[in-house]
Formats: sequence, C-alpha cells, structure tokens
Amino acid sequence: MSAYRLTRRVKFPTHWPAMGVNPKTPSQRLSPTPYAFENLCNSHYFIATENLYVGPHKWSQVYYGSLTSPSSPSVNYKALDNIVLKVFSSSSFPFPDSDPRSNFKTSPPGLTSANSYRYTDELMAWTEVHAYSKLFPLQGTLIPHFIDAFMVRSPESDQESIGIAMSHIRGQPIVARCRELGSEVDSDMRWYPIAMQLFRRVHQVHQLGIIGLDVRGANILVVGDPSASERSASSSSYSVMLFDFAFSRPRSFPTSEEQNRHRVSLVRVQDLDKLQELLLEICGDDIGVRREASYDYGGPGARRWAFLQWARRECPHEPWVCDWWSQFDCLEPTAWEGKSSII
Repeated sequence: MSAYRLTRRVKFPTHWPAMGVNPKTPSQRLSPTPYAFENLCNSHYFIATENLYVGPHKWSQVYYGSLTSPSSPSVNYKALDNIVLKVFSSSSFPFPDSDPRSNFKTSPPGLTSANSYRYTDELMAWTEVHAYSKLFPLQGTLIPHFIDAFMVRSPESDQESIGIAMSHIRGQPIVARCRELGSEVDSDMRWYPIAMQLFRRVHQVHQLGIIGLDVRGANILVVGDPSASERSASSSSYSVMLFDFAFSRPRSFPTSEEQNRHRVSLVRVQDLDKLQELLLEICGDDIGVRREASYDYGGPGARRWAFLQWARRECPHEPWVCDWWSQFDCLEPTAWEGKSSII
C-alpha cells in the first residue's frame, strides 16, 4: 500500500492542446503554462492498493485504490473507494527505438526528458482530460467516470507528476471474453453481440468528436452480469467499455490547414484499421500477418468476414455499418488469394 499526495488540482483549458501530437516535431514544454493550478489541503491523498500497469518504458503508471477526500462536490463518496490513478511521468516514457510510432532515432535538443520524443506528460494528460470532457455523455456507462486531474507527489521522493483520477472498470479483456464465447470456432456466433457493441462504441466516440483511440484489446473490457448465461452474449447481459484516450484528437478543426496538419483523415482510417486488426485477433489470429495458407474458409479471416456479413445483413441501418462499410468490403477472404501482407 502506497500513499500519493495530491498537492494541486490541474485545470486544463477546454480546448485540445494546440501543439497536438505531431510525429514530425518533438514536443516541447508548454511555455507559458496554459493551464492553472488550485492548491489542495494536506488531507488529499490517493491510497494505492494495487499496481495495474507500472514499470519503465510505459506512457503512464496506473494504480488502483481510493481517494481520502472528494475531489469535487459532485462526486459521490461511494465512488471514491474504487478509483484508478493514471500518472504521466516523462522519465518513464518509452525510448524512441522501442516505440514504433516515433520517427526520431537520435535525441533532438530541448526535450523535457531523454525518453520523450513525441509527447510530454502535460500534453498527454491534457489530451485525455479533453477527451473525457467531449465524451461526457458516455461517462460511467461506456467509458470510465472522470473525476479530476492532479499534481501527484511520489511517496518515494518529492517529484511531482500530472495524474488523472477516474472510476475503475472491473471487466474481462475483450479478446479473452470473445474467445470464451467461441470466436475461434467457425460455426459459433455467441460472441457476435459483443463485437457489435465494440463497433458501436468506437462509432459513438467518433460521433462525439474524438478519434485516435488506440483501439486494442488491452484498452477494451467486457463488463458482464455475473448471472448471465455462458450460452449467450445478449446485449442486455454484457457491456463493452473503452478507456485510454491519451493519444486522441478532435475529429474536426476549424480550417482545412489544421485538419491536414493534425492528420485527421489518416487518424480516422487508422482507427478503422485497428478495429479490423482487433477483430482478427478476436477470431484467433495472434500474429497479425495475413498468410495465404492461413486464410482459407475456416481461418480467422473467414470468421471475421462472417461477422461483418452478419452485421450488414441483420443490422443494415446500424450507423457504423452505413458509415464504414466501404472500409471493410475489401476484407472478403477471396480478395487475399495469392497475397501476403502485414496488417
């Protein structure tokens, strides 16, 4: 058990950070500081009882525990015993050669951390707070409930880092849950409602103005009713919840120049590509490489295509089907004959 002192509340502007997350230029420290602080009394602590995601070369350190006092009058005390604290510490960020998203192989001058080549702690925290604000209608049901942003003092030293507190989601990773429900078996359709919810959730987030979702199994949990039968996965029995928006960005900007600079069209397509890849993993592919011998009519690719065909047939007016089908039509297994590519 560790006690993290919450020294100040961080008040970010309501807009997305203008510097963004441009991969072609290293992020610099924001100066002058565009956000404000509110000092907190000495009784504000986060008591960590479990390490959820910690260690070197990670974009954040994530802990489970409780808050000793409410961060906002609107927060119910009962929710404060089931809290996640996500701390952004630049000194723990991945090295550039371990981050496939980095374009830098040598250390550019003026960085805030030897490990920070594209992002800083303040940019990532601000980005995530902005996303939770835009996604307020989904909080507590489809995404965690956001509580607040703080300056967090480490119990091992006087070092302070920016952290955000949110409600904890206790669920099962989506890949494992779907495989339990037969996603690796050609004739089993019990997992289809969960996959349908996954596509709906991503589409809902896009519609609320946020893209760049880092869609992968580790960031998506299935929360189920313990009394639900193992023989089905009806929409009333399970809920798919998304989290981790530190790499997100707005879906639209005021000018076309900003749209292009922040690669909005590309990032939107990347979200759909990641959905396709995750769906393939759900269907039994753990490699992420399409091989002609592996994608016959009984392989993961065929099972992925079977789900997509089912969704189009059974729910033709589903918003994501209407908006995205042109991106998925190329996934029919016959289109891969004689080809080999990496997703």
